[in-house]
Amino acid sequence: MTYYLSMSIIKSGNGVEYLVSTSIPLDIPYQALDSENTRKKLLSSGGSTLSGFFNVRFGNRTQGTNPIQLVEIRDALIFEISPVLTQLRVFRKDGVETIPLPAFPLQKWVFLTILRDGRRFDVMYNDRIVASHRLDKYPNPVSNPLMIGSKELLGSAVNILANDKRMSPSEIVGLRNSLADTNGAPPVDPSFPLPNVLADGLKNLQVACIPGMGCTPVTSPPANRLKIWGTIYN
Repeated sequence: MTYYLSMSIIKSGNGVEYLVSTSIPLDIPYQALDSENTRKKLLSSGGSTLSGFFNVRFGNRTQGTNPIQLVEIRDALIFEISPVLTQLRVFRKDGVETIPLPAFPLQKWVFLTILRDGRRFDVMYNDRIVASHRLDKYPNPVSNPLMIGSKELLGSAVNILANDKRMSPSEIVGLRNSLADTNGAPPVDPSFPLPNVLADGLKNLQVACIPGMGCTPVTSPPANRLKIWGTIYN
């Protein structure tokens, strides 16, 4: 199975600029944004937005209750999950603050959003704010890349985006609605590979031809609509 992740940067007032469009599994940690742009876009003294669709399940390597990073900026910010807890850990120069969160829904598409305005963090699942927290001090402005996934997870992610300003919850709702179908899931990439059995079946599918009549289906309309349309059934 192939999973799709497309990385985008939303520039203030300039729309969306796609940086990456590639297929990756969540069980292989993936660098979605380099260190310099991560620091500029997500760890500046102002605000930031980090969002994306995730469809997650625990892999066979998941053991016990140890948290597993789904989204990580090492030594700055980690969104992590386990069978018993979900939390956002934010690193400061002199310590770590942990923001407890409701259980992250598994085996379904969820639009995860982390909003920051200075020291204030808001976390959203789909259209709902599930946590708000104000840090004692500013997060650590490190220069480490934005990483997605872990070897202990399975599933996929798509339409991951970063913004160098804090978007409002209503903007997030509008963004999610613009990216999702009526079921709240992102549309499938048209290049998404078909399962082997279906792909092989379509590849080998041919229109049956009757000897002496060539390979044009007998139900095909004539090129000239004034021509009498005759078939073998006349």
